[in-house]
Amino acid sequence: MPQRVNIQYSIEIDQLPSEVDRLARVVEDELQSLSSMKISDDTEQADISLQSVFRINEIRSKIASLDYALMDVANIMNGYINYLSSPPQSEETEEATQESAEPELYPAGEVTAKFNDLESKLQQFKSNSTQDHYDPVTTQKSEFAQEVPKTNT
Repeated sequence: MPQRVNIQYSIEIDQLPSEVDRLARVVEDELQSLSSMKISDDTEQADISLQSVFRINEIRSKIASLDYALMDVANIMNGYINYLSSPPQSEETEEATQESAEPELYPAGEVTAKFNDLESKLQQFKSNSTQDHYDPVTTQKSEFAQEVPKTNT
């Protein structure tokens, strides 16, 4: 089956009925074309052949494609019906709804707290590295450690 891709475009709301009609007519034409397809050239008995299998797969592919197209048309119609049956919103209400629907990814208070925590850790690191304080865990010698003379490279 061929790959499918979703597309999106916008039209004026008053153009929607004619666009749905156009899409529905495409589906109807495909249905008419599909109804005239034959599995076999033999009218009395189905021909068991590779040609028949090929035609069956072609018919199934067209049926699947039609199913997608019908689903698209139905979704558009449902959206339009919902639009018509919902009370109209003012522009201010729409903007407020859109703003409240979009969650804040990183709340300002949380970002500030994390930033301050990072700054304090950096300051602590700087002061520890300039005072030559070492973590006792990392400076303990292993019983297997050997002294290696320093090289000047």
